[in-house]
Amino acid sequence: MFLKLTFCVIALASTALAEEYTPGSDEYLLNALVPLLSPLNAFDGPAYISNATTRPNKNTLPTVDQMMYYNYYAESAYYVYDHDDLTCDSCLEFKDDVTYHEVIKNTFHDTLALVTLSEDREEIVVTFRGTANVWNVVLDALLILGRDSNTPKQVKIHRGFYIATMSLYDDVVETVADLLNENPGFKVVLTGHSLGGAMARITYFFFADRNLFPGVEFELYTYGEPRVGNKYFAEFMNCQPITTARVVARADLFPHIMPTSILGTRLLGDYYVHAQTEYWINGEDCQKFCRQTTYEDQQCSISLGPAYSALDHFFYFDVNYVYSFGQPLAYAALPFKLLDPVGVLPPLPKPIEKLIGGIAGGVAGALVPALG
Repeated sequence: MFLKLTFCVIALASTALAEEYTPGSDEYLLNALVPLLSPLNAFDGPAYISNATTRPNKNTLPTVDQMMYYNYYAESAYYVYDHDDLTCDSCLEFKDDVTYHEVIKNTFHDTLALVTLSEDREEIVVTFRGTANVWNVVLDALLILGRDSNTPKQVKIHRGFYIATMSLYDDVVETVADLLNENPGFKVVLTGHSLGGAMARITYFFFADRNLFPGVEFELYTYGEPRVGNKYFAEFMNCQPITTARVVARADLFPHIMPTSILGTRLLGDYYVHAQTEYWINGEDCQKFCRQTTYEDQQCSISLGPAYSALDHFFYFDVNYVYSFGQPLAYAALPFKLLDPVGVLPPLPKPIEKLIGGIAGGVAGALVPALG
């Protein structure tokens, strides 16, 4: 979410709220640009890498309602001061379902997870926050693939996403284990947007690889998730008998920002490819699950490269993620406990927070049709 600061600056210069984004005529411009720009596409590398045939996919596909529901969780993690009483706008979409919740935060690496328990739904939801400060951006930018000494030899994972995940991993495992001991038979849902989606995926990978919770039903939902690992990581995920979807909105840049390769080489440590089935939101009337026989369906979001849009990263289903940027000082956090404004400074009053978030979200919504 490091582009949020830009939106805030633009928003403060605006005097009126814009209408929520609805896909329109800009789609025709986008589709016209794609064939002209495709020779310049450095994001997705040679098509034969991402279009390679995978092993049989054992995932179960969710409903649209499920994907929309957990999207509220994913956006809620970005709110800074509303987790104690779940008062953020997205929080209100699931608050009545929640019996218990807690926040797990690592101040050294500036990462966060929201863990909730719902007795009515018989589920535990672990939501990972996406990029929200300078150090998160640094972790995002570590392109090299590497492996953990305790994982299968051929599996390689983005090093920055791995560091972010491990900063919360032990606490997440302990919390989930305690809640499952008290609530046997409950399912566990992992979700997140952007970096948070990558962390949710890696967390599930280690849960499954280490067989930490045998017999537990898992679900995994990610939104705007960047590429996380190599083909062996993707095949491991594709072979899991879980309900899951990797949701991509229109021409969202960030699912493609980890390049498949550099000039078709393994200079990154290996080739990046996506795991699990993409659900592509290409406008209100064109939403679909993509093919499961290749790593990335060439008829889905990758078909728009390189005419991608950073703004599309903030609009998933009916949620405008930019509205969560109502406390801008919080995003000035520095790593290694050098600066933690949330722990030092009081929050802006709620009316001001809603004003800043509303203006920023409105301006972003207005810009998408113009620039998307």
